[in-house]
Amino acid sequence: MQVVAQDFTESDIRLQPTIERALTAQGYAVDSQAALQLVYATQLSTEAGAEEAADEDAAEENGDLSDELNTGPNMAEFKDVAPQVNLQLRHAATTGLSNYALSFVLGVAGQTPLWRGSVTAALPPQDPLPIVETMVPMLVPAIGKTVEAEHAFP
Repeated sequence: MQVVAQDFTESDIRLQPTIERALTAQGYAVDSQAALQLVYATQLSTEAGAEEAADEDAAEENGDLSDELNTGPNMAEFKDVAPQVNLQLRHAATTGLSNYALSFVLGVAGQTPLWRGSVTAALPPQDPLPIVETMVPMLVPAIGKTVEAEHAFP
């Protein structure tokens, strides 16, 4: 499969090798010319109430991501596909949290996505790249599966 960033930000570009290594470790073949695309997106929100917004942000991110499942010049419209994986990581503290999110959409350009997944974390503010890098190994093994889970950190 081809790994494609939704946005070409510095942190997303730095994250791509982590995703590709995790896919390879799970037995997936990564090829920049493959028709099957894994489009990924990251999001950081430092607004108040990030913990409550985690679910909304993940749903919104999945909706946005479906429109980006095409790296060619002709953008296709996709039917909404419910996320099959939504892992929510929450910190026990309820104040001063930031919302970190990583979303994947798997499919072929111009077609309805085959699978979606996201990981969201409401944690104290810190450098987002190391947090998102720890989300990758949680999400990659769930590709193609239907899973719902919520974990809390002490």
